[in-house]
Amino acid sequence: NDQFEIDIEFQLSTPFYLCLIDNSNQLSTLIQHLPPLVLTVHFHDQYPSSIYSPTFVLSSCFLSRKYLENMCQQLDKIWEQNISEPIVYQWIECLKEQFLSMNELCLSNKDINNDNDNDDPRAMSSYQPNRAAYVYEQLIEYNQIKEYEQFLHEYHECPICLSNNIP
Repeated sequence: NDQFEIDIEFQLSTPFYLCLIDNSNQLSTLIQHLPPLVLTVHFHDQYPSSIYSPTFVLSSCFLSRKYLENMCQQLDKIWEQNISEPIVYQWIECLKEQFLSMNELCLSNKDINNDNDNDDPRAMSSYQPNRAAYVYEQLIEYNQIKEYEQFLHEYHECPICLSNNIP
């Protein structure tokens, strides 16, 4: 089987604004960890020495379908510039750069882009605008879990005995 699923982790070096815009208010919080973006790639028999790119699906639980469609178009452009070259690493780097160039992620309960005529089947999003508040809370919880895991993997100096301990 020539199909691979790649979890693209985002290494956020600085805190990132997560905001929620709903009918009554706007919430905002700083986070440093987000769930991975999933890139599923299927290599055909002639890859990479072919004019045909690998087929792929880009999926996320927190990014809108429209945003994922735009990212798919970016991946297509990269392939067009690098036909017959190994491409997956470049795709992953592009996805990371595109995402990390944003300084905030705003979730809204309003479906701004309701144009279903040009849906790209490669963009798979489970995000639904009517559940924006739920997704907002889930992303905060994910961030807290990852921060705790990060804390557990670091050395900490005991303020009483001044020795370094692993929690």
